[in-house]
This record gives sequence, C-alpha cells and structure tokens, in this order.
Amino acid sequence: MVIHENTSTVEDTLKTALGTAFGAYEDGSFLAMPRDTTRTPCLAYHFTGCLLRDWRRVPPPGEWLEYEGDLVLCAAGLHASRHPYDALQYAFGPYLHRVELGGLILEPEPPVDKLVAQRRRILTTIDATTLLGAFARWCALQALALWPAPAVVRTYLETGDTAFQREAYDAAVMGHRTCREYAAWAAAEGAAWAANDLPAWQIAHASARAVAWAAAQAAPGAPVETMTASALRDTFQQRVETAFSRNE
Repeated sequence: MVIHENTSTVEDTLKTALGTAFGAYEDGSFLAMPRDTTRTPCLAYHFTGCLLRDWRRVPPPGEWLEYEGDLVLCAAGLHASRHPYDALQYAFGPYLHRVELGGLILEPEPPVDKLVAQRRRILTTIDATTLLGAFARWCALQALALWPAPAVVRTYLETGDTAFQREAYDAAVMGHRTCREYAAWAAAEGAAWAANDLPAWQIAHASARAVAWAAAQAAPGAPVETMTASALRDTFQQRVETAFSRNE
C-alpha cells in the first residue's frame, strides 16, 4: 500500500518559506537543515485519530505503509518521533501507536523532535485519552506552588471529577487574567488548559507547555523540579510505557 500523508502544496510552501533561510540544493530541491540518513529500522511513536492525515484508514498492526518519492521532513514521507512527548505536539487524535520505521529514514542532525521514513508500520496501539487527561492535570498540579489556586481548581486537578470541571476552568481563566507575575500567570494558564473541554491531546500538550514556561519564569529557589521540560518528558514517557505494558 502506498500512503501519501502530505501534499505537494505543503512541500512547495515550505520550499518557498524556508528555502532562502536554510538553503537549497543546486537543482532547487529543498534542504531544511543538516540531516542524516539510514536504512537501519528504528522504533518510534505516532499519534492518529480514527484516520490518517490524508483521511485514509489507519492500518492494522503489522501492515506496512510505504511512501514513494523524495523524503522531506515536515512535508513528504511517513513521520514519527523517537520520544512520545515529542509525538504529542503533532497529535491530531487520541490513539498513540508504537511504530517501526523502515526503508530510507531521514533524521535531522542534531536530532530534533521527529524523523521521516519510506516505511512505517504499527506494532501496538493504545487509546491515550484517559492518559492524556490525567497527564494534563498532573502537569497543572505541579505548578500550583507558583499560583494560589482556588480550592475548586485543586479539587478538579486532583480528582478529574467532571462535576468540578467547568467551575475549575472559569476560576483558572480568571486567575490567568489577574496574575501579575509571569510564573503564576503561566501556572494558571496550565490549570485552565487542564480543565478545558477540548480534545485530550490538545489539553495535554498545552498544559505541559504552560507549566514548563512557568518553571522557566519562576524565582530562584522555587520548587520547580517536576516542572522542567525534561522532567515533564520523563514523566510522560513513564506513563506511556506503563500504558503500553498493560496493553500487552
């Protein structure tokens, strides 16, 4: 099966927007950044909804997808991320797949948050909806040391009880509007995202990003050890691995 997840229009747009800034080959082909290629298969993570980005079905585990054509990071090929936290920022659905990449694999050097390959197959899948919601609330809880959150906010973040969700969201939004210190402002934003009723993959990414920003803005000596980007990445990976192990 040949799957084209990206269109030439996207590739042309990227060539126009980034070609001058990052350079191009003499024949006009796109060069976004220094990169390395390999044919050694690797394991990675990939989020989808019920369908792929090009509206085709998500293949069952074990079925290879193949891309024919030149690989272009962000534009052409079959993408995935080595770390599940990196895959989260590209999520457009709640299904998290552990995948194998094969064929020619293109990865920037030094590595960034994704790579692109000629072949990709799903090894196993989890519905990460509950995991993502719990992770968003956990992230926001870590930041409450930087913001005196109303009790209803803490209650929702600790329990996930939807009876408190709307009131917690309203309180967090109000706190976000009135905080004068950047760290508290970002902490309140993280809580607002965690209590939002948007899709789980959106609130998880947005809450984690806000909380990491709160940690970066915190005063020296503030208790932010669990809020740094690396700590959030580690926690998310641990939760993902636990979820996959339960699914085996």
